[in-house]
Amino acid sequence: MITVDSYYAGGLFARRIQTPGHPPECEFEMILSHDRALVTEAAQSLMERLISSP
Repeated sequence: MITVDSYYAGGLFARRIQTPGHPPECEFEMILSHDRALVTEAAQSLMERLISSP
């Protein structure tokens, strides 16, 4: 989830992690960030992926 406006930038990012003995869909690493540069870069990357998909 990414939110960017003129006063606020925030993102909740997650990825699956592999834990021995558990199915891969069971555990995630997550981060909540308010770092404008990081969130803006993630938003730009997401938009590029959405625009280039069929």
